[in-house]
Amino acid sequence: MFSIFTKHVFLADFLENAIDMHCHILPCIDDGSTAMEVSKKMAELYKSLGYCGVIATPHIMEDYYYNTAVSITDCLVMFNKEMPITLKLPYRAAAEYMLDSGFNILLGKKELLTVSENKLLVEMSYFQKSMHTEQQIFDIQNYGYVPVLAHPERYNYMTPSESIELKRRGCLLQLNLLSLSSHYGGDVQRKAFQLLTENAITFVATDAHKPEHLEKIKQIQISKKLEKPLQKAFSNTKESFGPTF
Repeated sequence: MFSIFTKHVFLADFLENAIDMHCHILPCIDDGSTAMEVSKKMAELYKSLGYCGVIATPHIMEDYYYNTAVSITDCLVMFNKEMPITLKLPYRAAAEYMLDSGFNILLGKKELLTVSENKLLVEMSYFQKSMHTEQQIFDIQNYGYVPVLAHPERYNYMTPSESIELKRRGCLLQLNLLSLSSHYGGDVQRKAFQLLTENAITFVATDAHKPEHLEKIKQIQISKKLEKPLQKAFSNTKESFGPTF
């Protein structure tokens, strides 16, 4: 799809042999896939897009998603057992942890599922800044983990400069591919472009919750100006998570 005569390239051109380190493909465990048949459709789309590995990251959120390391691992076993051989990819499971008070308990017990040996995927409230976020990120590091902040471009109260400051403090940043379109709105898209332009993004992922999200990724076009930082983020993602399969 690349062309020297156009100012845009298709996002799909970056996906051959890519690793998705953040998605919600496991069925009936959070707000992602609602049934095994939906998960199979997502697997079919991952294969058609060229992905070579997928890390499922169900939400763990106090008083909302009561997942545990055990329940997520059990779901992955069932998922792999029921997935047809024609749709099989290497799949792993980790979790996306909300930085709430329940997280503090899990961190203290070290009952955590990481996306790699020591990288921990975390998220925050979309709408209201917590007074404790910086302390929690500091605590994560003190326990020997590397925090990976999911979709910093989507937090309404956080500017790109604030996201970059978190990165300076050791928190890696993961961009949602759908943020490169108007899927979440123009403000999110603009912040995504800025974070990429400033080479602040470490990893990229789909954060797909349903087949329609993966279908949309097929159609996204980006400016060639973003080609180099995006390719770097894809390479970082594969280098960091590919060996874990």
